[in-house]
Amino acid sequence: FSMGSIAYYLYNKIKTTHWFISFTLLTIGITALVYQQSNAGIFDLKYRFLYAGVPMLLVLISLVLYEKNTRMVKLSLLEKIGFSSYSLYLSHAFVLSPSAKIISKITTNPYIFSCTLVFLSVIIGIICYKFIEIPLNKSVLK
Repeated sequence: FSMGSIAYYLYNKIKTTHWFISFTLLTIGITALVYQQSNAGIFDLKYRFLYAGVPMLLVLISLVLYEKNTRMVKLSLLEKIGFSSYSLYLSHAFVLSPSAKIISKITTNPYIFSCTLVFLSVIIGIICYKFIEIPLNKSVLK
C-alpha cells in the first residue's frame, strides 16, 4: 500500500520524463527483482518491502511515467488487465496462497512457479472484474 502511495505521489509530481529515464528505472527494477529471485535465501523476510517492494515500485513508476508521455497503442489483453487492476489487487491474495500450495507440489522450478502464480492472479482478476466489479458498478450507478 505504501509503495502505491509513493508511486501516486511521484506520478503527480513528475510532469515529464525522457524515455531513457523510464527505461533505466525499468532495467534497474527488473534486474533487482531477478537478483532477488535468484538469491531469495539470503534475504530476511522482515525487509521484504525493500528488496521486493522498491524494485516493483521502480518498475511501476517507469511504466506509468513512460505511458504518461507517449501515445499508447491499444492492446486488448493489456487493456483488460488494466481495467481489471483493482479486482486483481483485491483478489490476488486469495489466489496466491492456495495456488502456491498446489503449484509447489507440482513443480520446484521457481520460474514456472512464479509465472503460474502471476498468470492465475491475472485470470482471476479479469474474471472478478467481469462478473463482480462491472455488475456492482452498474447497480450502484442506477
